[in-house]
Amino acid sequence: PKVTDLLLSSVRSAARRDEDGARSSLRTVQEKHESCLHDLTVLSEGTRRRLREGIASDLEDVRGILRTVGLMKWQAARVSELVSGFGELWSARILTALLRARAEDRRRRVRQRGGHRRSYGDGYDDVVGSENNGQRS
Repeated sequence: PKVTDLLLSSVRSAARRDEDGARSSLRTVQEKHESCLHDLTVLSEGTRRRLREGIASDLEDVRGILRTVGLMKWQAARVSELVSGFGELWSARILTALLRARAEDRRRRVRQRGGHRRSYGDGYDDVVGSENNGQRS
């Protein structure tokens, strides 16, 4: 399942006071991001660590929100939007880090060749979803 679906599922589970369901969804979200960051070897270990820590901190906030939802037994649309929005934030942070790392790598290669021009790459190569295994459609 996609991260947004898992986050929305965690809100539904919390509203039903299904703590195991909510916990399972959030654990899967964390595992998906851990796997993603593990695979992004172009990122420095420090960058990956900061991203992991940020996601872990945000997940603690989500858990707090879900505790409130469980106490109230109420699943408001705004709460669902808030919780699912975390996934978008994480994607944006990871993508930003990836684009920065790729840009730095390009600059380094240009400098190594003695070039002084700016190096522009095809952004599509940096933003490829796993749906097509990195192949252009």
